[in-house]
Amino acid sequence: MYRIVTKLAGFIALLGILSAAVRLPDTWGSAGKKAASAAAASAAAASAAVSVTVDDTRPGAVIPADFLGLSYEITALTDTVYFRWRQARLRNLINNLGEGTLRLNGYYGNFVPWTSRTRTLAMTKGNNNYQTDTVASSDLDSLFAFMRTTKWKVILGVNAYHSSPAAALAELQYAWAKGKDVIRAFEIGNEPDGLYKSNYDEYRKVAMPYFELLKKELPDAPVCGPASLHPELFIKDFIRQDADKVNFITVHEYPVGDSKTPESVYQLLDDKYARRAADFSRAVDSMCRQRNVRYRIGECNSFGDEGPGVADRFAAALWGLDYMFTVAANHAMGVNFHGGSRNFTPIRIKKNSAPLPQPLYYAMLFFHLAGQGSLLPVSETPDNPAIKAYATLSDGHSVAVTLINKDVDNDVVVHLALKGRFSGATLSRLSAPSIFSRDSITLGGSSVDRSGRWAAASKETLAPVNGQWTVTVPRASAILVKLK
Repeated sequence: MYRIVTKLAGFIALLGILSAAVRLPDTWGSAGKKAASAAAASAAAASAAVSVTVDDTRPGAVIPADFLGLSYEITALTDTVYFRWRQARLRNLINNLGEGTLRLNGYYGNFVPWTSRTRTLAMTKGNNNYQTDTVASSDLDSLFAFMRTTKWKVILGVNAYHSSPAAALAELQYAWAKGKDVIRAFEIGNEPDGLYKSNYDEYRKVAMPYFELLKKELPDAPVCGPASLHPELFIKDFIRQDADKVNFITVHEYPVGDSKTPESVYQLLDDKYARRAADFSRAVDSMCRQRNVRYRIGECNSFGDEGPGVADRFAAALWGLDYMFTVAANHAMGVNFHGGSRNFTPIRIKKNSAPLPQPLYYAMLFFHLAGQGSLLPVSETPDNPAIKAYATLSDGHSVAVTLINKDVDNDVVVHLALKGRFSGATLSRLSAPSIFSRDSITLGGSSVDRSGRWAAASKETLAPVNGQWTVTVPRASAILVKLK
């Protein structure tokens, strides 16, 4: 056995030497070429250095406690593998994230009807297709019971396309009577820009009776909409004409690409998509401010077509973390990452298997630790688009600094300076074997366990030198620095 292990170790070492000289197969297109280049890079290459200055005396936008969110199709209501009280692992995964908002709507929300009856076997047989599916009263009962085991509330979609205001009202009256304590809002319709071919006047004829009836019959129930994709089409018109009919605006975004976009893991780390998200949220925020209304990104993710083999890799965690801080800086109330059984989902849920946390989930877990309180001004010298720094102030004295290194080749040394005086700091690292990893992801040295729970395995400590904190952020990773 010893000789076998020794020979195997020697063979593995030989592979390591050859990997820098042998061109890797281009299995990921340009990503394969970049991975080969990274493997050939000298281990002794000098790390980049960046100075980050945080002004902890000027707190800015407050990040809502329920900023984090998940989004699922309305058919998740009718599928018994989702939100049922017996789903302990799913409950634990959600509770790891603190407070949050679950959104149930999506494309299928425009088609699935409601019935006041409890779920029957015949109804369950039809729930594998949204065209034959039905939301039963018992589905809502199960949802509300599950939500009460968490600190989350739900945005519940309203079918405003293949229904009628009277039929929708019957469902909403039942839901409000049974679950008002866990309902964040009712969302009327979903992505009307496509259904009505960007004709806002046609949309108004159909949708406004739903808004008006709901406000008349359930005046205390919060309402949101229009769940639209395009700022210059429906979002702009809705805010200008109908913002007074909702408690907050909901918008959708998939900033990295759609089915027409060639997909690569490296796109998730490209700063142009971070700038695109910043431009989108800034534009929506500007429109909302004109009518004194807030907005939530009620459905979003990286790729519109799920990004198979791309959006379920560790690079998605770094993208998602950057995305959340980007839109929070532009006053978004929160972000609901869309998913379910899909590739890009934060929590993958499938029949006959336990709910599985995916890379994007770890971004949400990191944000829960880092995104509490008020955002602080941060400056970076020299400016490096691969290095992102964000900071928050909580409890009036604790500062959390997020450092993201999206450079896949180089570590970066960060010299961190603050105006306040802090006696000590702890570090938590978000990392994986590579940006292509689907598992073996850790935060604080720990992965989510089999029960769905997470706790940091260890915390590193950091001490200042001449009033400055210095930390090395390894390539393709993130670090949370908490100072007190």
